[in-house]
Amino acid sequence: MSAQAAAQVPHLDYSLLMASLPLISAMLKARKQWLVFLTLLIAAATFRIFVAHHWPNDAPDDSKTYARIARNLLEQHSFSDSEASTPPPAG
Repeated sequence: MSAQAAAQVPHLDYSLLMASLPLISAMLKARKQWLVFLTLLIAAATFRIFVAHHWPNDAPDDSKTYARIARNLLEQHSFSDSEASTPPPAG
């Protein structure tokens, strides 16, 4: 290679690369944490959907019981599922 060709080849400055290594390491660590978070979130959502689909809680007259508790809570200020006008407090 001639002297003129050697002068045209840029000199690589590795100091900038070496200075940015801690930043690159921190970015990769943060990316790994996000990947772990998203993986766990997707796994939890999948499990929740599986449980809701395969093991539903469809007890007969279940909604009527909850409606009665809500009505007693609003009207009588008591958390009870009794149908009496003044239900005894539950619990």
